[in-house]
Amino acid sequence: MKKRRWLLFLIVCIFAVGTCIPSYGAEKAMITKEKAIEIGKQALKDYFNMKVDDSKYHMQVENRKDWNNPKRYVWSMNWTYDDAIEHISAFIVLDSSTGEILELNKDQQKYGQQTGQSTKLTEEEAKAKAEAFINKILPGKLEETELAYEDNSYRPMGTPFPIRYQFRYVRLIDGIKFEGNYINVGIDGATGEVQSFYYRWDDIGDLPKPEGIKTSEEATRIYRNRMNMDLIYLPIRDETKPYYNIKNIKLAYRPSLDFSMLDAKTGLPIGWDGKTRPSQESKELTPARIQEIKKQAKPIAKQDQEISRERAEKIAREVVSDQFGGKIQIDAANYIEGDHYWDTAGRKAWNVLFTIEDSKGKNGQIMIDALTEEIIALSAWTSEPYAPNMKPEVTWEQAYDNAIALIAKYHPDKIDQLKLKQLKPEEPVPDASGNIYYPMEYYFNFPRLIDGILYEENQFSVSIHARTGGMLHFNCRWSEDLPLPPKTQTISKEQAKDVIFKYNDAELAYNRVHTSTQPQDPKTETRLIYQLAPKQAKANPYMLIDAVSGRPIDYQGKDLNLDSITKFEKAIQGHWIEKEATILAQQGIIDKSNFEPNRPITKIEAIKMLVECKGNNYYIPQMTKEMGAGGDSRDVEEEVEYTDITEDSEDYPYVKKAIRYGIIENLKEPLKREETLSREDLAVMVVRTLGYDALAQARQIFRVSFSDQDQIQDEKIGYVAICEGLKLVEGGNTIFRPKDKATMAEAASMIYRSLQHFNRW
Repeated sequence: MKKRRWLLFLIVCIFAVGTCIPSYGAEKAMITKEKAIEIGKQALKDYFNMKVDDSKYHMQVENRKDWNNPKRYVWSMNWTYDDAIEHISAFIVLDSSTGEILELNKDQQKYGQQTGQSTKLTEEEAKAKAEAFINKILPGKLEETELAYEDNSYRPMGTPFPIRYQFRYVRLIDGIKFEGNYINVGIDGATGEVQSFYYRWDDIGDLPKPEGIKTSEEATRIYRNRMNMDLIYLPIRDETKPYYNIKNIKLAYRPSLDFSMLDAKTGLPIGWDGKTRPSQESKELTPARIQEIKKQAKPIAKQDQEISRERAEKIAREVVSDQFGGKIQIDAANYIEGDHYWDTAGRKAWNVLFTIEDSKGKNGQIMIDALTEEIIALSAWTSEPYAPNMKPEVTWEQAYDNAIALIAKYHPDKIDQLKLKQLKPEEPVPDASGNIYYPMEYYFNFPRLIDGILYEENQFSVSIHARTGGMLHFNCRWSEDLPLPPKTQTISKEQAKDVIFKYNDAELAYNRVHTSTQPQDPKTETRLIYQLAPKQAKANPYMLIDAVSGRPIDYQGKDLNLDSITKFEKAIQGHWIEKEATILAQQGIIDKSNFEPNRPITKIEAIKMLVECKGNNYYIPQMTKEMGAGGDSRDVEEEVEYTDITEDSEDYPYVKKAIRYGIIENLKEPLKREETLSREDLAVMVVRTLGYDALAQARQIFRVSFSDQDQIQDEKIGYVAICEGLKLVEGGNTIFRPKDKATMAEAASMIYRSLQHFNRW
């Protein structure tokens, strides 16, 4: 009886204590959920003109720690609506203590909308909208910020959708940036509506004074002295072919730093913990060990014909059994060749899938060179349990040795052509729950060295199991007969650094560093730091430098034209085409380096602009039918028929895509791409780009209102009429001047107006 009484007493006590324990949200939130929802709905109405109907929208509400500041709790709310016609979603984050709006986001789309809006606002006009919104939602805060550069010259999905402008305003304290505090606003370039708002503004307390610190010049010198300039072979991809196809190779310098910020007082590199960064541990082979492995290499015999399926399966069984043990079952064997496969780098190969029957379902893949019988790739995978705090049983150093052993086993001849130094990764730290997620595997990448110059397109990639030390993945991506450029007449590393620091220097800023390694009890301290920052738009500290010309380039080897930006702005300033040209340039449709509004446009310049409208950042082959030797029909890629352009021309990718998009016909005659275009010929190209070519050819159903219509070539009447009907050109008894040379400004105007008629999908 006493035991039962004690048990009853214990249950009552537990219940009493349990009812006193506040919920997760209630403990930290001073604002109730109901009040938060009320504030959120009002914000949607005030700022997005959106009235929430509870019967229509699905709502999710969460009270959680702020991801930007774990000491702050927030209410996170999301409303969504979907039907067969449209999708609407709105997202709001409020400070749980004050009710202050920290984030707002709205997205609304109509399904199946093929044509419609195009960018109507320039970046300056969109910025004015953003600043008006900030002044409305945060009165007085804008004056305490500085606009940070954001690259708004992009096109989602490669087509001329409206630009979604992003503006980032960083907090200024006595003229010094405070990187952790900001106001971000997104503006729809078509409607001018606010799409997103992100805001973080902390009570910062006492800040360190900018006294006794390094000057910007001193910090810039430190950055320069510690910056490494790697000379690399940069692969230039053929944009008319699959991604892996290399057209040629350039020599370039690539800057690299092993830190991101300097302590402004000491001038020493520091990490996000505020501590001076020690040299990162690394491992590599000694020259003697490299030679020892190299001596194991046997001559590689390249056969005239590909090995048979049976031979490939035999090799697969032997290699897989030797590497993993067990009974091997071949599931499939396929012959592959061409440039579509990353692993093979264009080599002819057999791809064999296998299962190790007595290894709890472990299966994998092996790729074998069909001419040399070398192992290109070998992987084995299985489903294994993984949980936090599961420590590795193999050290990183042991895994490195195992990775090297695999290269020595399968490709000892290449060991002296690799960058073997590997940096040891930092130890993982506990997450907010105190759990540590150790790696399941160690990953190593050994890029190829050609006479001491990096060519990272070729590499060995190896991953080692962190608990068993066994191989999970092995790949040798290697190419022969590379079109390497001569190494003569390259600029020096110091000259390459001159270019980097022409456009970048050290910038003083406040930054918050983490002084606690415990996410459950975060502690921070604000420091004065220097960070490397661009002096002008579109520059960045890590851009590539052409090792021959000394010009900044992108990863496709194209000149960034940093100095042509002001040239373009001067060319269009005050011109009637200024706004349209500005918007087209932001979308990459106009080439800023050669745009002269009043100059007649050439055929190739018009082709390039129209191809950029359709999308020039992905590969779509144009296929045609060809009869095989046995009389069978097969699909092959259509070649350019024009007689005055070859594949090595920089214009070739544009011409090929113009044919693909139907902008021009593929004719066996000279293209004469440097000839200027008449206004009626430009109309033909624009209408063909829109996909109305067949309609335009039914010229008998069209009429135009131009007073000089009798001068329009008869077969081009339909094209000009469509341009007039879509208001790409002005009609109404004016003159069209069909035979006049079209200027770049006239082409830009017609193309800009045509964008709203493009098929988006």
